[in-house]
Amino acid sequence: MHGHTAPRPSISNPIAARIADLSDEYLTASEGRREEIGEEISGLIAGRIIPIRQS
Repeated sequence: MHGHTAPRPSISNPIAARIADLSDEYLTASEGRREEIGEEISGLIAGRIIPIRQS
């Protein structure tokens, strides 16, 4: 398990922010969810997926 870490700094780029969130989730995700995360990250990088900013 991972120890306590400092909070991640705010990221202004919505694509980078989403990839960071997905990367954190990947660490504890099931195998099926990991595949979905990989597909989403690929889509973000390729420009096929546009993240919606949450306020």
